[in-house]
Amino acid sequence: MIQRIQSIYLAIITVCCGLVFVFPFADALSITTKTKIEAVLLKPWLVTILAILCTLLSLAIVMQFRNRLLQIKLCRFNMLLLLGLIISIFYMIDRAQELLSMGGEPEVTYGIGAFLPLVAVIFNILAIRAITKDERLVRSADRLR
Repeated sequence: MIQRIQSIYLAIITVCCGLVFVFPFADALSITTKTKIEAVLLKPWLVTILAILCTLLSLAIVMQFRNRLLQIKLCRFNMLLLLGLIISIFYMIDRAQELLSMGGEPEVTYGIGAFLPLVAVIFNILAIRAITKDERLVRSADRLR
């Protein structure tokens, strides 16, 4: 039963959370020295932990294909982790922008890495819908027996 559509959605979530480590969150152009911003951006412990947890939890949800109710609960918990990841990424970018603004007005553009968790949230919602649809189908087939 791993070939279900929600397994594909959960695999996309895993890839999105894994790519958070590859793509930059933001690009900043400023006159100030880079040491202040590097001190903030080189220690994103919360972002790293949340991204790893979301990746591993998505893989664990795929393996729980026999227990759909547990899958739904884990997907909802994964949604909370993804929202925490989004908040921590944008907080980190905001904090870096504050540090850069000390030397003038910085120009900060968001990178692909900041939007990948948003894509993961969308696919998490789709996975919850697909799992719920499967559960309803199984329950209706049980009533017919």
